[in-house]
Amino acid sequence: PSGSTGPPPASGNAVPPQVSGNTVPQAPQDETIVIDDSCVDEITVIDLDADDDDDIVICHDDGEQQGEESIQEIAARYATTNAPLDFIPLSSEPAKPSTTRRRKRNAKNSGQDVLIDNSNKRRPPSRGPGITEGPPIFSSQSSKPEGGATMFTTDKPKQKGLRPIIIDGSNVAFAHGLSGKFSVRGIQLVVDYFKARKHTSIVAFLPQYRLGADKDDREALTKMEKEGNVVFTPSRRVGMKTISSYDDRMMLDYATDRGGIVISKDNFRDIYQEGTKHRDTIANRVLMPTFVGDTLMFPEDPLGRSGPRLDDFLKF
Repeated sequence: PSGSTGPPPASGNAVPPQVSGNTVPQAPQDETIVIDDSCVDEITVIDLDADDDDDIVICHDDGEQQGEESIQEIAARYATTNAPLDFIPLSSEPAKPSTTRRRKRNAKNSGQDVLIDNSNKRRPPSRGPGITEGPPIFSSQSSKPEGGATMFTTDKPKQKGLRPIIIDGSNVAFAHGLSGKFSVRGIQLVVDYFKARKHTSIVAFLPQYRLGADKDDREALTKMEKEGNVVFTPSRRVGMKTISSYDDRMMLDYATDRGGIVISKDNFRDIYQEGTKHRDTIANRVLMPTFVGDTLMFPEDPLGRSGPRLDDFLKF
């Protein structure tokens, strides 16, 4: 009616009136609502054509459409050097496969074989200097699985009676010295114990540098060496550096070849994990000593309660 005082009908793209309270007007279909949180009382509605693309449209406070910008342009305009970005820009270019993978894939598609050069890849560290292969004139027990033989002998090991006794010299000496002192007295006690048990083959392995540790120790070790109860593994000085071969490995080589009993409190985990050569010796023929002052003791059941007694353990 002509006398109506209500609001005029909306036409075109007219902007709806301001709203108050919690009431939000319903936007027409295909329209985008842009809310400026700096002014909670104002809502600007912009009508977009159906053929508009998905670029971001920036509208300022006056509601006027300012044009289209890419994500990179927006990030460059708003990013600051003091605050990190809230997103990680992704490259539009796909990642290129490595040369090796491309060669393998191309060869697979063409049905051809491909040879990959791995010479520059990192290899596990070597366990020691290479050993030259020799003719098979050595005992099979003394041949390392990954290399040539490390022992040569002209006397055939005896496999009857009492087993040879091989002493881990450094380990036993520190066990007697309560781990803080190298005590030659501990080695001498072990030698005397097995001599009393009528063992004829008793030898302790020590690095050569132990000869120069102490005058009294040197005299005692030299005496045992002359009696055949101590041998020294290679050790030498080059300038300020000492180069020593691994005496535990040499000791286990000899014990494995002779079927001997190893006297030590060491578990030999590193050598056990190297291969199968010494595993039987480490698992079944290690006898651990116990020192109570100058009293030496060995267990009656070296392999546990269900294992053999000490007398049987020390025999072939």
